[in-house]
Amino acid sequence: MSGKPLELRHGKSHTPEWEAWRAMLKRCYKPNTRNYDRYGGRGIVVCDRWRESFQNFYADMGPKPSSRRSLHRKNNDGNYDPDNCEWALPVVQANNRSYPRRNIVRASRNVRSGGRPYNFSDLTGKRFGRWLIVGYHGNAAGRSGGAIWLCRCDCGNERPVKGKSLTSGHSNSCGCLHKEIMAEWCSLNHIKRGKTHNLSRTREYASWNQMIQRCHNPKNPTYERYGAKGTTVCDRWRGTEGFTNFLADMGPCPQNHTLDRKSSFGNYEPGNCRWATDGEQRLNQRRTKRFAYKGEELTLPELAAKTGIMRGTLRFRLVNQGWSVERATTQDPKEYHRRT
Repeated sequence: MSGKPLELRHGKSHTPEWEAWRAMLKRCYKPNTRNYDRYGGRGIVVCDRWRESFQNFYADMGPKPSSRRSLHRKNNDGNYDPDNCEWALPVVQANNRSYPRRNIVRASRNVRSGGRPYNFSDLTGKRFGRWLIVGYHGNAAGRSGGAIWLCRCDCGNERPVKGKSLTSGHSNSCGCLHKEIMAEWCSLNHIKRGKTHNLSRTREYASWNQMIQRCHNPKNPTYERYGAKGTTVCDRWRGTEGFTNFLADMGPCPQNHTLDRKSSFGNYEPGNCRWATDGEQRLNQRRTKRFAYKGEELTLPELAAKTGIMRGTLRFRLVNQGWSVERATTQDPKEYHRRT
């Protein structure tokens, strides 16, 4: 008898049938396999005949009919044995799963005919934020068929709400909670609500509102770069007439311009703000290098425009070589010197 392992003697190693046999053994008996929890972890095993050798598996199942078919158990709660396995198409496997595959609707769900989803869980009487679930309202439109619940808010309003919005925390009230939070925040920041200037949908109002948020709202994503570093908005732009004063000082916003501080280390106030393009703002960042030239603080592009020397030459001299500004701006670019 040959001393070679069994899977190398049958001449079918690494064929689709052999790969299916190996994968079946792994997910049933190898705990570090990705799908072990769904198979071996649930008590699914392989019959002794197939565990003994690949030849028995191949004799019972035969060759794989096509590349689209794969090994499938007819009964999901049964084991891997000749009576419970077949080569099946993906659609057959999807309809036979305990959970449906995306874009394939199982007949048992009966969502389109008004039935409840397959994963229905009764939430009646439970509370999510200020919502109290009164009862089941129906199914959402589309293939997802998620449940919709009739909810009553603490303020008395009733409204149908998607179950996913409730469980994820996206919906906590009918809107009264947000109004109370905004009223408290506006009171603390001295902002008068209900001002009818009819400009709340303009670029100027959006710029003003974002400026207030990033400087005085700790929940704003950019607060750490502004308010946390001490950047504030002047009282004139934060008072009860804040936006009106802001618009009077700044004027209308030109096309393709946004609010920018002249000094990135200063606060938002009339003398330190302007409407600037994206290019002007990139040159005005804190990380932008500036060089003292004849009593002015100039960026590299501005220095190149002043002296007439190419920007790349100045960058090489000032940044890479460490030259002084005087030497870098007076040295003729055409003169070459030996390296010392």
